[in-house]
Amino acid sequence: MHCAVKHCIADKTFQIAVLRIRVRFSELGAEEDYELVPYNPYLASDDERQWYVDSVHPHGTVPAMVVDEGPNGGRVMLESAAICMYLAELYGHLLPHPDMMPEYLESVQLYLICILYVGLTVGV
Repeated sequence: MHCAVKHCIADKTFQIAVLRIRVRFSELGAEEDYELVPYNPYLASDDERQWYVDSVHPHGTVPAMVVDEGPNGGRVMLESAAICMYLAELYGHLLPHPDMMPEYLESVQLYLICILYVGLTVGV
């Protein structure tokens, strides 16, 4: 199955957030469905950093996944947990049993509220 992801931008380190996404692609059997674009925010030249900030993510952090096709085409996804949830739903695999979907959606909502709270509190 070819998914709508054209490439996933990440560094080649074992940063846990990047590793989480790479493992998810592996669990889904989708390693061939994406292109890893090497980018390390700590080692990038000024030109590379500017390209990344202008083209992908204004904060310049990794990981970020560019979705080029389908209903989400032209969008950049951030946050490794959100990317992993998107991939699970896209492939229809690694999702909870349909009977557990309300609890799953409730936990996703709680996660998003926590991320928003932390972001507003810390100022990220």
